[in-house]
Amino acid sequence: MQFEEQLLTDGQGDQSHWSTVSFNNCMLRIPGSLNSKCFRFDKNGKVIHIPPKAEVKIVKCWDGNTAIIKDVMLMDYYFWLQFTIVKQNEQRSRYHHIYGQRKCLRNNNIYHGYDYVEKLINKPLDDFREFCIWRVFVPYFINVKGLSRSETFDKVKSWLDRCNSIVRLKFNARYKIDYELSRVGDYWPISLWDLELQNTPLYTRLKNEGVIS
Repeated sequence: MQFEEQLLTDGQGDQSHWSTVSFNNCMLRIPGSLNSKCFRFDKNGKVIHIPPKAEVKIVKCWDGNTAIIKDVMLMDYYFWLQFTIVKQNEQRSRYHHIYGQRKCLRNNNIYHGYDYVEKLINKPLDDFREFCIWRVFVPYFINVKGLSRSETFDKVKSWLDRCNSIVRLKFNARYKIDYELSRVGDYWPISLWDLELQNTPLYTRLKNEGVIS
């Protein structure tokens, strides 16, 4: 599914699906439907405005020609499969190494590799806010720093308030934070190595703005 999405859309598919695609989020954008990410909500999570840009539009129509891609698709799939296996092995090796060090790191109050989070919490953004809540802040404050749910909520909400002053949020902040707190489990925040691989635009921006050195 991951392979076909990127191949058949010529790399224009949703990049966040690269590592998270599943039957829960395998969605097609249908012309005339609405993208809820563009909706504006009130503090209770009720939709108060649906802007014109929320409507999914056709960017380019099919020319009617059916390309013969069987051989190309097969070779690309073999290459993608090998790449995925190598990537998974590298991540598995890094996971076991990091997991074995977590207890020591927390006991010694050392957060090596997550210095960027402490800088990012003081840097409001006009984009990538939901990703930061999910993959960065909630797992960092809960599982790295060991803060309580209420302390984590306050820190993340304060950051979102500052983000909202730059560009209005398109989601309900309280609901989003509570949702991520309810499912964080034992997950740790995304590492810089994985951030560069899985969300290159955010990584590049943080690097350009000095959050990542």
